[in-house]
Amino acid sequence: MLLSELIQEFRVKLDKLDTESYPEIPNEVVVLLINEACKRFVKQRYGGTNAKGLSFEESQKRSDDTRTVVQYATIPVGAAGFWQNSNNYSLPADYWFSVIEQIDVVCNDCNGVSQTNRVGLDAIQHNNINEVEVDPFNKPEDLTVNRVMQGNNIVAMHASDCTVGDLYIGYISNNFVVSIADLANQYPMPDHAQSEIIDVAVTVTLDSIESGRFNINRAILSENE
Repeated sequence: MLLSELIQEFRVKLDKLDTESYPEIPNEVVVLLINEACKRFVKQRYGGTNAKGLSFEESQKRSDDTRTVVQYATIPVGAAGFWQNSNNYSLPADYWFSVIEQIDVVCNDCNGVSQTNRVGLDAIQHNNINEVEVDPFNKPEDLTVNRVMQGNNIVAMHASDCTVGDLYIGYISNNFVVSIADLANQYPMPDHAQSEIIDVAVTVTLDSIESGRFNINRAILSENE
């Protein structure tokens, strides 16, 4: 659907079309409400805080709900990181949540020949860094690469006798955010999800203006897949 058509659907569901019962909601405000609704929709589908309790890709429906916001990127290795044997990787500008991460690791084999392997990163917490750096049984070895998140960076920590190259990431993008200039453009979320997003936008609006209808609409919203 076009964004303009979604705005029309919003007005119909809110019963604010061609009526003077309530102040007119400008299109610019409706767009903001749709963006807020889509943010909630994506977060719920990613984290599992929804009526079905299913998170990212736990069912085919969940996979289809967010397929248009999954993006891939190759990130070149950046400067040495703050921690021992670490490097920084700048996250894409539209990054929201990580889906999968891999990295090139360069190590010498037993013959001293340099070998490059692509491996998955192991996510750790900051309070594990001391253990990883000091404990000989937990230090990264060979193809093991740990990572933490800091600011707009992924910090990759690798073995002292290896180096790292490009990082490959799949992530949830915020490319679904639209503006009033997009009225004539196709809405970027999957077709089947668009009405569900409008339902969320209507509920957010009713929460502010009509508490009685809000409870009814909440019950309807809970039936969304």
